[in-house]
Amino acid sequence: DACAGAGGKSLLLAAEMRDSGEVVALDVDPGRLHALTGRAERAGITIIASRVVDDAGNRWEGLAGLADGVLVDAPCSGAGTFRRNPWAKLTYTTEHAVALQRTQDRLLERYAALVKPGGRLVYGTCTLRLGENENRLDEFLAGHPEFHLVSASEILRRRGVPVKGNEVLMTLLPHETGTDGFFGAVMVRSR
Repeated sequence: DACAGAGGKSLLLAAEMRDSGEVVALDVDPGRLHALTGRAERAGITIIASRVVDDAGNRWEGLAGLADGVLVDAPCSGAGTFRRNPWAKLTYTTEHAVALQRTQDRLLERYAALVKPGGRLVYGTCTLRLGENENRLDEFLAGHPEFHLVSASEILRRRGVPVKGNEVLMTLLPHETGTDGFFGAVMVRSR
Protein backbone atom coordinates (compact mmCIF):
# COMPACT_ATOMS: atom_id res chain seq x y z
CA ASP A 1 0.00 0.00 0.00
CA ALA A 2 2.20 2.75 -1.38
CA CYS A 3 0.15 5.73 -0.13
CA ALA A 4 -1.21 4.10 3.00
CA GLY A 5 -2.23 7.11 5.07
CA ALA A 6 -4.03 5.82 8.17
CA GLY A 7 -4.21 2.37 6.61
CA GLY A 8 -7.83 1.72 5.70
CA LYS A 9 -6.83 -0.01 2.48
CA SER A 10 -3.99 -1.88 4.23
CA LEU A 11 -6.48 -3.21 6.78
CA LEU A 12 -8.85 -4.30 4.02
CA LEU A 13 -6.04 -6.02 2.14
CA ALA A 14 -4.91 -7.82 5.31
CA ALA A 15 -8.47 -8.96 6.02
CA GLU A 16 -8.86 -10.19 2.42
CA MET A 17 -5.61 -12.11 2.91
CA ARG A 18 -7.05 -13.63 6.12
CA ASP A 19 -4.13 -12.15 8.08
CA SER A 20 -1.67 -14.41 6.22
CA GLY A 21 1.33 -13.09 4.30
CA GLU A 22 2.51 -9.51 4.60
CA VAL A 23 1.12 -6.08 3.80
CA VAL A 24 3.65 -3.25 3.75
CA ALA A 25 2.07 0.14 4.42
CA LEU A 26 4.18 3.04 3.12
CA ASP A 27 3.51 6.74 3.67
CA VAL A 28 5.39 10.03 4.06
CA ASP A 29 3.38 10.97 7.17
CA PRO A 30 4.51 9.15 10.34
CA GLY A 31 1.44 10.37 12.25
CA ARG A 32 -0.94 8.69 9.84
CA LEU A 33 1.01 5.44 9.94
CA HIS A 34 1.08 5.57 13.74
CA ALA A 35 -2.74 5.56 13.71
CA LEU A 36 -2.61 2.38 11.64
CA THR A 37 -0.86 0.49 14.45
CA GLY A 38 -3.78 0.93 16.85
CA ARG A 39 -6.34 0.24 14.17
CA ALA A 40 -4.61 -3.02 13.23
CA GLU A 41 -4.42 -4.12 16.87
CA ARG A 42 -8.15 -3.46 17.38
CA ALA A 43 -8.93 -5.42 14.20
CA GLY A 44 -6.72 -8.36 15.23
CA ILE A 45 -4.50 -7.85 12.16
CA THR A 46 -0.86 -8.85 12.60
CA ILE A 47 0.57 -8.86 9.07
CA ILE A 48 0.94 -5.12 8.42
CA ALA A 49 4.45 -3.66 8.48
CA SER A 50 4.54 0.14 8.38
CA ARG A 51 7.39 2.17 6.92
CA VAL A 52 7.73 5.92 6.71
CA VAL A 53 9.18 6.89 3.33
CA ASP A 54 10.56 10.22 2.21
CA ASP A 55 9.66 12.03 -0.99
CA ALA A 56 12.35 10.06 -2.82
CA GLY A 57 10.80 6.73 -1.74
CA ASN A 58 13.66 5.80 0.57
CA ARG A 59 12.96 3.15 3.22
CA TRP A 60 11.60 0.51 0.91
CA GLU A 61 14.98 -1.13 0.46
CA GLY A 62 14.75 -4.87 0.02
CA LEU A 63 11.28 -4.74 -1.52
CA ALA A 64 12.22 -4.15 -5.17
CA GLY A 65 10.75 -6.80 -7.44
CA LEU A 66 9.15 -8.76 -4.59
CA ALA A 67 5.55 -7.52 -4.34
CA ASP A 68 2.67 -9.61 -5.63
CA GLY A 69 0.73 -6.37 -5.82
CA VAL A 70 1.29 -2.68 -5.24
CA LEU A 71 -1.57 -0.27 -4.66
CA VAL A 72 -0.94 3.38 -5.53
CA ASP A 73 -4.00 5.31 -4.32
CA ALA A 74 -2.39 8.53 -5.46
CA PRO A 75 -2.83 12.00 -4.02
CA CYS A 76 -5.16 13.79 -6.40
CA SER A 77 -7.32 16.86 -6.84
CA GLY A 78 -10.26 15.08 -5.20
CA ALA A 79 -12.65 16.31 -7.87
CA GLY A 80 -14.59 13.07 -7.56
CA THR A 81 -15.61 13.95 -4.01
CA PHE A 82 -17.32 17.26 -4.77
CA ARG A 83 -20.82 15.81 -4.29
CA ARG A 84 -19.92 14.69 -0.76
CA ASN A 85 -17.54 17.58 -0.02
CA PRO A 86 -18.90 20.62 -1.81
CA TRP A 87 -16.50 22.91 0.09
CA ALA A 88 -13.63 21.22 -1.77
CA LYS A 89 -14.73 23.09 -4.90
CA LEU A 90 -13.71 26.32 -3.17
CA THR A 91 -10.08 25.22 -2.90
CA TYR A 92 -9.82 23.38 -6.22
CA THR A 93 -7.57 24.93 -8.85
CA THR A 94 -6.53 23.58 -12.22
CA GLU A 95 -2.93 24.61 -11.46
CA HIS A 96 -2.88 22.43 -8.33
CA ALA A 97 -4.43 19.50 -10.20
CA VAL A 98 -1.79 19.80 -12.94
CA ALA A 99 1.00 19.98 -10.33
CA LEU A 100 -0.33 16.78 -8.76
CA GLN A 101 0.20 14.99 -12.08
CA ARG A 102 3.96 15.19 -11.53
CA THR A 103 3.52 13.58 -8.11
CA GLN A 104 1.32 10.86 -9.60
CA ASP A 105 3.95 10.15 -12.28
CA ARG A 106 6.69 9.92 -9.63
CA LEU A 107 4.63 7.54 -7.51
CA LEU A 108 3.86 5.23 -10.43
CA GLU A 109 7.50 5.25 -11.49
CA ARG A 110 8.83 4.65 -7.99
CA TYR A 111 6.46 1.93 -6.87
CA ALA A 112 6.37 0.01 -10.15
CA ALA A 113 9.88 -1.11 -9.21
CA LEU A 114 8.44 -3.10 -6.29
CA VAL A 115 6.21 -5.28 -8.48
CA LYS A 116 7.55 -8.74 -9.24
CA PRO A 117 7.13 -10.34 -12.68
CA GLY A 118 3.50 -11.47 -12.94
CA GLY A 119 2.51 -9.07 -10.14
CA ARG A 120 -0.05 -6.28 -10.26
CA LEU A 121 0.29 -2.52 -10.06
CA VAL A 122 -3.05 -0.91 -9.15
CA TYR A 123 -3.50 2.83 -9.68
CA GLY A 124 -6.44 4.70 -8.23
CA THR A 125 -7.65 8.26 -7.59
CA CYS A 126 -10.77 9.96 -6.29
CA THR A 127 -10.92 12.29 -9.27
CA LEU A 128 -12.48 12.03 -12.70
CA ARG A 129 -9.93 14.24 -14.48
CA LEU A 130 -8.36 12.60 -17.56
CA GLY A 131 -5.11 14.40 -16.77
CA GLU A 132 -4.82 12.59 -13.45
CA ASN A 133 -6.12 9.25 -14.66
CA GLU A 134 -6.00 8.00 -18.25
CA ASN A 135 -3.25 10.43 -19.25
CA ARG A 136 -1.06 9.31 -16.33
CA LEU A 137 -1.49 5.69 -17.41
CA ASP A 138 -0.70 6.52 -21.04
CA GLU A 139 2.53 8.25 -19.96
CA PHE A 140 3.50 5.42 -17.62
CA LEU A 141 2.76 2.61 -20.07
CA ALA A 142 4.61 4.39 -22.89
CA GLY A 143 7.78 4.24 -20.79
CA HIS A 144 7.18 0.80 -19.26
CA PRO A 145 6.44 -1.81 -21.93
CA GLU A 146 6.89 -4.50 -19.26
CA PHE A 147 3.46 -3.51 -17.87
CA HIS A 148 0.10 -4.03 -19.57
CA LEU A 149 -3.47 -3.20 -18.57
CA VAL A 150 -5.88 -5.94 -17.54
CA SER A 151 -9.63 -5.60 -17.14
CA ALA A 152 -10.60 -4.13 -13.78
CA SER A 153 -14.23 -5.08 -14.52
CA GLU A 154 -13.33 -8.73 -15.02
CA ILE A 155 -11.26 -8.85 -11.83
CA LEU A 156 -14.14 -7.38 -9.83
CA ARG A 157 -16.64 -9.80 -11.38
CA ARG A 158 -14.44 -12.76 -10.42
CA ARG A 159 -14.47 -11.39 -6.86
CA GLY A 160 -18.28 -11.30 -6.86
CA VAL A 161 -18.61 -7.53 -7.29
CA PRO A 162 -21.37 -6.65 -9.77
CA VAL A 163 -20.18 -4.14 -12.35
CA LYS A 164 -21.70 -2.80 -15.54
CA GLY A 165 -19.91 -3.13 -18.84
CA ASN A 166 -16.56 -4.64 -19.70
CA GLU A 167 -14.31 -1.64 -19.40
CA VAL A 168 -10.63 -2.23 -18.82
CA LEU A 169 -10.43 0.94 -16.72
CA MET A 170 -12.82 1.40 -13.81
CA THR A 171 -14.62 4.73 -13.49
CA LEU A 172 -17.28 5.19 -10.83
CA LEU A 173 -19.61 8.10 -11.51
CA PRO A 174 -21.59 9.50 -8.56
CA HIS A 175 -24.86 9.80 -10.50
CA GLU A 176 -24.64 6.13 -11.53
CA THR A 177 -23.21 4.46 -8.43
CA GLY A 178 -24.13 6.73 -5.52
CA THR A 179 -20.44 6.74 -4.58
CA ASP A 180 -17.74 9.37 -4.94
CA GLY A 181 -16.20 9.71 -8.37
CA PHE A 182 -13.39 7.20 -8.50
CA PHE A 183 -10.92 5.87 -11.07
CA GLY A 184 -8.96 2.62 -10.99
CA ALA A 185 -6.69 0.65 -13.27
CA VAL A 186 -4.85 -2.65 -12.95
CA MET A 187 -1.57 -3.36 -14.70
CA VAL A 188 0.41 -6.59 -14.72
CA ARG A 189 4.18 -6.83 -15.04
CA SER A 190 5.26 -9.27 -17.75
CA ARG A 191 6.87 -12.49 -16.57
